[in-house]
Amino acid sequence: MAIYKISDLLSTLQSSQHDGYEYVDLSLIEADEDSDESLVLNYIVDSLEGSEDFVDSVELPPNYSIIDKTDN
Repeated sequence: MAIYKISDLLSTLQSSQHDGYEYVDLSLIEADEDSDESLVLNYIVDSLEGSEDFVDSVELPPNYSIIDKTDN
């Protein structure tokens, strides 16, 4: 499981929305020996054109813990 900072995601999405994009396709680039997992954001202009951005995963600081919200 990869961890992403909400502020990084929001900043990337808000910037793209400001640039006029309305839709995004999300995919993952798996971690390898050279880099951590990354979230790929493909902003869709139309059926023939788009733009791409990346958000890198981060390590959760030691004073944080993961809570499973699906149990509620």
